[in-house]
This record gives sequence, structure tokens and C-alpha cells, in this order.
Amino acid sequence: RAVGVAEFTMPTVAHRLGVSHSTLYRYFADRDDLATAVINQIVAEAHWPAPAGDWRQSVTDYADALWTAFDHNPGLAKAAWQASTVPDTLVPVLETLGAHVIAHGYTPYDALLLLDFVSDLALSTFILMNHLDQPARQTPGSPSVRETFQHTLTRIPVLGPAMPAEIWHGRGWFDEKLAIFLDGFAHRQHHDPPR
Repeated sequence: RAVGVAEFTMPTVAHRLGVSHSTLYRYFADRDDLATAVINQIVAEAHWPAPAGDWRQSVTDYADALWTAFDHNPGLAKAAWQASTVPDTLVPVLETLGAHVIAHGYTPYDALLLLDFVSDLALSTFILMNHLDQPARQTPGSPSVRETFQHTLTRIPVLGPAMPAEIWHGRGWFDEKLAIFLDGFAHRQHHDPPR
């Protein structure tokens, strides 16, 4: 974790531990296996609020917990994006939250769609917000991606002035986007699931 959840190599981890990198292969089949173990450890240590009361608040609490886990563990979001499976330690969290949503009248299909969308939204928004700090070009002294986007949007007269300054930092429009989705999702309860 100290080396970087997304960027580590087996040799850099072995060097930090003071062992040969071949030693790591006695415990982990490959880099992906080690990455999965680290992600599982982080997820197990994270605080996941128990669902209670309103489904919408419980899902919002889950989204906040995801964001916090990404924020407190540099590289976790990128590693999760590259992972090939849901972390084992997240399965009971999703099971409990999914059952809570179903208990409020939604189908298992809808609960799965809801949790998948919210997880994807947190993951992609976190990665994109961090990307804004990167230089837009390889040239030394080039503006950040944020500055480039801000400049581009000023060229769209109808939309540019509507862009609030706070969306360029922190969580961006994550909370607004989540609220819009949850508003729409609330109407699914009254419709038949797709066949």
C-alpha cells in the first residue's frame, strides 16, 4: 500500500520488504493476485455504514464510504478500475445493502442496477477529478487538465457561465449526479422490470 496500490511492481514491493521478488511468488501467484489481496484488505478495513431506514440514504452512505475509501488510499480507485472482479470483502457489503433495497419494494435486478451504477459513478468521478490535476501536455509548464477544460468551456457562451467554480475541485458534481440518478431510480418501483 505504501508503494502505491495501482502502480506497484513485484520488485518494488520486495525491495521495500527487504526480500527477493521471487519470495513474493511463494505467497502470491502474480501481481494481480497481490493487488487483489491489497484491495481486499483496504475494503475490509473501510467503514461501511449498516443500511437502516430509507433506502436512498443507505445508498448515499455507501457512495460516501466508497469515496472515502478511494480518498484515503491513493491508487485504490485506479486499482479497482483495473481489477477483474469484485473484492471478496465487498460482497457482504453489497449483499446487505442489496437486501435492504429489495426490502423497500425493488426487484433484485433493480437493486443490482442501482448498486452497479452508484459504484461506477463513484469510481469514475473520483478518477476523473484526480485527473484534472495532471498536466494537459508533456511540455514543462503546461496548464493542468482542469485549466484546459475551464478555458474550453468559456468558449461555449450558453453553458460556460453556468459552470459553478466548486465543481472543479473535491467531489465535483458527484453529489448532484447521484441525486439526479436516485430521483429517477425512485420511479422504477412503479414499473415492471425489463424482460
